[in-house]
Parts: sequence; structure tokens; C-alpha cells
Amino acid sequence: MDTQSIVNIGITVAGCFGGWVLNRIMTTLDRLDKDAREMPDKYVRKDDYVRDIDDIKSMLKNIYNKLDNKADK
Repeated sequence: MDTQSIVNIGITVAGCFGGWVLNRIMTTLDRLDKDAREMPDKYVRKDDYVRDIDDIKSMLKNIYNKLDNKADK
């Protein structure tokens, strides 16, 4: 084997390894992008949750006040 063949084999191996690494990175990024796009379907933002809980608490206060008024009569 001459020197040029060894260099060509080395470049080929390095190119295949580099291509494999880039493929893995792109696959991981695609999966991360998919997970990030699905997050609103699976999780609730904190401010939305707090607002909803406040609404529920106000409804429960109204119900409690109506029950107190009924009990007094």
C-alpha cells in the first residue's frame, strides 16, 4: 500500500464518522423540536394555572356566600 491509499482510507473513515455524528445530531435536534412543539398539549403554563385557580376560588367563595345566606334564613 502506498501513502496515498492510506491517506484516502483515513479521509474516508473520518468522513464516514463525521457524517454519522452529524446524522445523530440532526436526529436528536428533530426529536427535541418535536418534543418542544408538543409541550403546550402536555403542560400548562404557570400564569394560566394561577388564573384558573383564582377563578375556581372566586366561584367557590360565591357558592359559600350563597350557602351562608341560605343557612341564615
